[in-house]
Amino acid sequence: MKRLYFSHWKTTAVLAVVAGLAAWALSSRSVAQSTAGQVRTTSTIVDRAPTWAWEPDPYDTFSAQVAVDPVRNELIAGSPRKILVYDRQANTPPRATLTEPKRVIAGPNTQMSDNCGLYVDSKNGEVYTISNDISNLLTVFGPGARGDIEPVRRLITPQTVYGLAVDDESQELFMTVGHPPAVFAWPKSAKGNDPAHRILEGNRTKLAYPHGVAVDSKNQLLYVANNGPVADSKDGLAWRRWPISIPGRAEPLWGVPCQRAPGIDCQYGGEWYRNFEGNVYKFVGRATVIPGSGRFELPSITVYPLKANGDVAPLRVIQGPKSQLDWPMHITVDSEHGEVFVANAGGSITVYRITDNGDVAPVRTLKGPKTGLKNPVGVYIDNKNDELVVSDVRTHSASVFRRTADGDTPPLRVIRSGPAGVDAPALGRVTGIAYDTRRDQILAPN
Repeated sequence: MKRLYFSHWKTTAVLAVVAGLAAWALSSRSVAQSTAGQVRTTSTIVDRAPTWAWEPDPYDTFSAQVAVDPVRNELIAGSPRKILVYDRQANTPPRATLTEPKRVIAGPNTQMSDNCGLYVDSKNGEVYTISNDISNLLTVFGPGARGDIEPVRRLITPQTVYGLAVDDESQELFMTVGHPPAVFAWPKSAKGNDPAHRILEGNRTKLAYPHGVAVDSKNQLLYVANNGPVADSKDGLAWRRWPISIPGRAEPLWGVPCQRAPGIDCQYGGEWYRNFEGNVYKFVGRATVIPGSGRFELPSITVYPLKANGDVAPLRVIQGPKSQLDWPMHITVDSEHGEVFVANAGGSITVYRITDNGDVAPVRTLKGPKTGLKNPVGVYIDNKNDELVVSDVRTHSASVFRRTADGDTPPLRVIRSGPAGVDAPALGRVTGIAYDTRRDQILAPN
């Protein structure tokens, strides 16, 4: 278990930080420069108790999308390195520490890391999950899978994927990519280095750090939830700019031919591909500098034709202060009732009509202390049981509401993976640390 230790910061904050980091970086060895210009080393042992220590969350965090398998009567939630399967009607007693799942998929053989997107195929019981940032895999597990088991299939994905949706009618799966912003479409059965057959990206798409994605099969539409801040190339081309290929493979990895643009030579523009075994980027050929641009857009919901490919403008956009979109994450479409549900990590579930466009207010907003929601990230509609399921990354919980719940409404049931009132520390992949002497605060970027 990893630990992060802190000593007393008050009057010697800077010296403590510098000394601690230097000792760590040099593996407990100090370096001195002699008068003759020679470098000599002496061993230094630092052995003192920390003033206080932060340790990783001992409880599973519901950090991913949540889903229900109505055939097997199960609720499936994703934590960073686990898939947790519960009885759908489980309800953690207020004084209980947690509810034990029926089964857990976890371990190094699963190849899961930082789970975010989740899909459950209720016809065959397969569970799909994708990993964000530090991995490049979609992994699929068979019905009843448990323990440290290898996936039955895995698909190489771009980095910064987050949302996952499946259209069972066309047997396609969709993934959002945050940077550069795009939506990829694959055959549902894709595996290994199989190419995507469509990529939605470009300036006209208005994609801006897309997270959630949902399919409306009835109306042949694709819905995307955008956080807003984004960095991409000025001409909007990224994944479609260069052919991406595997040695010994004739067609591009993503299945898209090179897109010629002013100043870009397709032959020498560069060739990106992924090594399947190592899941790492490799660069071949001559690099071409492409000026980028970052921008801050308001969060939005963008709607496209289901088969959209390339630089396609959205049919509708929900965006503006009336929308109450606040860090939108996962999204789901209820075609049966004509509604779109959005999990806002800012603390709410907002619901819109599938025909809404512009700066429109939600038809319902689930928010308030009685809901128990703090940072909801996953949202799922269980039409068979007329229920709304929400996963919350901060409260170690998956809460079940009536589908039409509105306002400050308490849930019908709550499945907790930790004690009530004990929030997750909200620390993940801390990449640095700093001390604010004026405010006496430790700053840790995630």
